[in-house]
Amino acid sequence: MAQVERSTSTGGKRYLTSKAVVYDSVTAKNIQLGGKNNGNGQLKLYDDTDTLFVNMDKEGITLSNGAEIIGGSGVLTNFQYYSVNVGFAVPNAYTVFDYFFLGYNSDFSAANWGSFIELNAYIPSNFTITEAKIVFTHTPTNWVESGVYDVWGYCRNVKAYKVTNTSDIVVSSAYASTPNVSGGYTLTEISNAFGASGYTPSTPSASSHITEITTSIDIKSSLIAGNNKIVVKSGDAVPAYNATFATNAANLGIKTGYAKAIINIIGYLQ
Repeated sequence: MAQVERSTSTGGKRYLTSKAVVYDSVTAKNIQLGGKNNGNGQLKLYDDTDTLFVNMDKEGITLSNGAEIIGGSGVLTNFQYYSVNVGFAVPNAYTVFDYFFLGYNSDFSAANWGSFIELNAYIPSNFTITEAKIVFTHTPTNWVESGVYDVWGYCRNVKAYKVTNTSDIVVSSAYASTPNVSGGYTLTEISNAFGASGYTPSTPSASSHITEITTSIDIKSSLIAGNNKIVVKSGDAVPAYNATFATNAANLGIKTGYAKAIINIIGYLQ
């Protein structure tokens, strides 16, 4: 069989054909395509409408849309890493399935601070990235305490940041109490990951509160071989602390929702 030109299927079985000859089965110790003495040998598979959908040759295995499954760069591979919550210290206390608190928090005694979700992605050294995008999902939240405050909250100006220059973290605390933490890190914004002004979901209300999904630009240039940490958070300044509890809660609540993220990394593993 010099070259398989097409395939046919009958009764659920697929037959490889060479010109007009149909082979019900093929048994061979070796089937060689290409190589020094066989030029540019190819194996082509067609569907029942005579449309090419897989091509195999000396360059590898390619789909009809041009996607290379196996080639000189390796095997087509997809890594996905899901976000984790760092907004609260109590596990699962503020978890809604896989959504996490995103926006701002307060000790309601002296200080407010921003919360964020993080993505931890490990890239093997023998992996070549062709595309890396963050899929971000946000749902608005009705923050309400009877007679105190009642606001619809959503995160604003969502951006992605690369975490670098991490130093050793040292924690000291009375057991199971609020910890004192030393150490640090640097957040570097991934430029325009969710647009020049970041991503802001639609303004919610009692009659219009929908979950929205947006996808970042390709951020592969921000990833390196080994461990990567990406933070997703609001790019706005933290609202100033207000000693009036209801006012402070409302000021933070209107800029806080629930969110989750996935970083989807496509490339070739050698």
